[in-house]
Amino acid sequence: MSVLVDALYAMACREMYDDVLYLASILKTKDDVCLGFLQAQDRYRLMHCYALVLLERGYFSKARVILDESLPDLQKLKAIPNLDITESLESMSVADARADDELRIAKCLMKIGSFNEAIVLLERLTPRYRSGRIIVCLAECYYRTNEIGKAIKIYKELLSEFPYALHTLVRLLNLGIPPDEMKQTISDWTSESGHTVRDLLGAWWFDDWFDAQLEIVSKNRLTGLAHLKKAIARLKGNPLILRQLARVSGECGLMLEAVSYYEECFTVDPYNPEDADRYISLLLSLYKTSEAEAMLDHMVTNFRESVQTYTALAYCSRFWSSKKLAFEYAKMAQGLSSTPHVEGYLINGILMAERSSTETAISLLRKTLDMDRTRFEAYEALVNIFLKNGNLNEAENQLHNCMNVLGGTAPVFALCAKVLLNNNNEELGMQTLNHALKLSPNYLPAVYTLAHYYIKNYDYELAEAKLTSAMLEYPSHPELIRIMRSF
Repeated sequence: MSVLVDALYAMACREMYDDVLYLASILKTKDDVCLGFLQAQDRYRLMHCYALVLLERGYFSKARVILDESLPDLQKLKAIPNLDITESLESMSVADARADDELRIAKCLMKIGSFNEAIVLLERLTPRYRSGRIIVCLAECYYRTNEIGKAIKIYKELLSEFPYALHTLVRLLNLGIPPDEMKQTISDWTSESGHTVRDLLGAWWFDDWFDAQLEIVSKNRLTGLAHLKKAIARLKGNPLILRQLARVSGECGLMLEAVSYYEECFTVDPYNPEDADRYISLLLSLYKTSEAEAMLDHMVTNFRESVQTYTALAYCSRFWSSKKLAFEYAKMAQGLSSTPHVEGYLINGILMAERSSTETAISLLRKTLDMDRTRFEAYEALVNIFLKNGNLNEAENQLHNCMNVLGGTAPVFALCAKVLLNNNNEELGMQTLNHALKLSPNYLPAVYTLAHYYIKNYDYELAEAKLTSAMLEYPSHPELIRIMRSF
């Protein structure tokens, strides 16, 4: 039977995943029915290979079950002295194999949003195996479940050992540590060799990167964006910086730049689903349907049961006018109540608003902002709800909150102009709208608002000129064409 299990590993190495899943399920069933069909070591290796391929194909819940079932088999092997477990071409001790498998179980739980269960497992593992991989996962789980104090403690410990951890630096900033304090602390950190972190990382990009974080948290996003561009020019292909460039570009209304950065990010880091649903939403808003479909196919193939995939499916179903499916996926995209997914609540709130379920929509969108105060789309949806219902005071309150958090960006100014124009304050509204378009000349919501204003006032030539200019950036954009044909 060892030959069969070796063959499964060989097939897995050749990425013959469907064949592995088919044969592994048959062998497992055979052994379950005919006890002793496989020796203990072969049984464990079969289950292990089966689980790895399930993980590769995105079947996280099933992989977790198989890994759980394999642990008793591994326990039996502890009685055999000096036994090493062979995985493909690598060998490891039984204890190390168990630690690896339990960490994989924790990662399965994280992938499906069960962060509290993962914490229980990882807290049990940490005293037994002082592994950086386990500690990083535990910090991530604390962060996801809003145990901020515990997350900060671990991230600080990680920084003392791994000064290269850019991801950690961003998280510490986002967890409320004053940026100036963080910059001083990290800049002054000294290794055993006597070098500061700025020396080790290279001040030529570190200062630009950190200055970007300071500007962003200080609501100066355009300045922060300029610093990020300098950092990525020196540290090409860094997915963390690329992902942040995409987010900040989008927040500044520079949508095509955001698409470009996301595209590069998922080229260099294709197997991290973070922001993939946000990327698909952006592509659909620009009617880049073929790119969105390709990204969705990648997600369904590789992250089948992730909340990001459910969110992406909800966005796509909404775009294709399959509202019933969109609601079903959006419900799953919210994740568990203990570990909610921001983007899932956002799309659910948007869908509820479109269905005129106002109270539910407001509740979901406010929950979105409780989890992430920087989500402009949630503020925008709330303002639109209140304007539609004639509740101008609430619309202005939400706009004020938005400006306090995000500062002066093209999307914020465009939303402000919309509220002003709705309140018949045309002079200030137009000044604000023109300022938005100065910051981002082809930010589509601002273009729509300006075109509708011109059409309302019978300035058809000005409307046509603005729409034509926007279509140079977005050729054949259906909404631009629809507005153009309306007068």
